[in-house]
Amino acid sequence: MRNNSQKSYPYPVIRESHDDFYDETFSAEPDFILSADDNIATFTLNYNLSSRTIKRQIANENATYLTVFSCRDTFFHKVFRTSEEAGNTVEINTDEIYGKLTVESFVYITEDVAIDLKNINEEYLPKDVFADKRFEYSAGSVIAQSKVWSFDFIPGLFNFNQSLFQLELDEELPNGEWLVSTDQDKIIIKAAKDIINIETRLTDHKYGESVMDNSIYFAAVMHVVQELSDTPELVDEFHWAKVVDQMKIQKGINDNEPVYRIASKLMDQPFSELENMIEAEE
Repeated sequence: MRNNSQKSYPYPVIRESHDDFYDETFSAEPDFILSADDNIATFTLNYNLSSRTIKRQIANENATYLTVFSCRDTFFHKVFRTSEEAGNTVEINTDEIYGKLTVESFVYITEDVAIDLKNINEEYLPKDVFADKRFEYSAGSVIAQSKVWSFDFIPGLFNFNQSLFQLELDEELPNGEWLVSTDQDKIIIKAAKDIINIETRLTDHKYGESVMDNSIYFAAVMHVVQELSDTPELVDEFHWAKVVDQMKIQKGINDNEPVYRIASKLMDQPFSELENMIEAEE
């Protein structure tokens, strides 16, 4: 099931950017977390419907909340139905999806029914004031439609590690200096020649990754956490922002925590790695 948001209906439908109803809304913003092994995406769905009249139809089993999950690249299609407004969860195996997953919610009529609707546009009302003002909805009709949400699912998309960064030489920078750039899908770290040389020497060192995690990468993560906090809409533009946002959800990180604590949790407490280094040297 997929409905064009611009489609014309012969009956009123609650949806964004349309005036079929006055002061009536329907939304269902999905969210998800990944399992520890990234194999299962668990979506949470909370439906927000303002119309008491339509809610009664759901309670009377003449209508239902319905959400459609679709992935064009893998032909994946899953339909979820419920009469519950909140606390709904849907599990999807990530092996079944690749690329863009779209999520669209509706209130779907399940039985032929005549509904006396409130707050509807006068264009739908009969001119005869004594005429029956009920609207006939047949089973399979849509009476409310949410916006379409989309999520990118690519293997390794939400792995938070050094592969999220790209270290580049900037010969114009003085020794010891480096800059962070966040206007691409990866977080670009431009560094002076001496820093690049140190990173190269650490590549094959047993604790090289730990040293980098606790120096330049930790500082860079603090920077991007702050930038995402200041500009949340970056999530819709860049891969790195999606990763940071998703990992905060997955790890249960509170946005009100200090930036350094958020960075530490995102990186799985990198300073604890230093203890292993010290013990190995003793």
